[in-house]
Amino acid sequence: MTTGELLLGLGGVCLAGFSFLLGRIFSQSEAVLAEKRRVYEEFLTVCPMPNDAYKAWTPEREQERTEAFQSVYGKLMLYAAPAVTLAISLYLDLLNAADIELGPESEPLHPAFKEAAKAHNDIILEMRRDALGLSMFGYYGKSRLPANAYEEAKRKSL
Repeated sequence: MTTGELLLGLGGVCLAGFSFLLGRIFSQSEAVLAEKRRVYEEFLTVCPMPNDAYKAWTPEREQERTEAFQSVYGKLMLYAAPAVTLAISLYLDLLNAADIELGPESEPLHPAFKEAAKAHNDIILEMRRDALGLSMFGYYGKSRLPANAYEEAKRKSL
């Protein structure tokens, strides 16, 4: 066996190993993205809608909302990007404020409802940016989250 053949064989083994590692990394990334999309879908299924602010508040409804959110909370925190968790936090704050202010007799398209609805859309945009970023369905526009939102969240948590 000549030196050239030995180098060629060694190069082939190195290339095969490198290709295997790249394939493994790509495969794992796809699996995580698929699970992330599934968790996001599950959250959006149980997430209260902005229209819910117009319903009359009852302790039972509040309990149902809390239980539904807690059923996906752990998985959501495991997979969600920081921008997504921030968007969810902002939405829940605005929905809570709208829930307090609005009722069945409130005017349609009340400003509190509009703010909550925009925040709900922001959750979806951030989820699309995170989970679909490498596809043609991803959201590539500028984030609509407040510029100082991360600093505010840090201040609130400390």
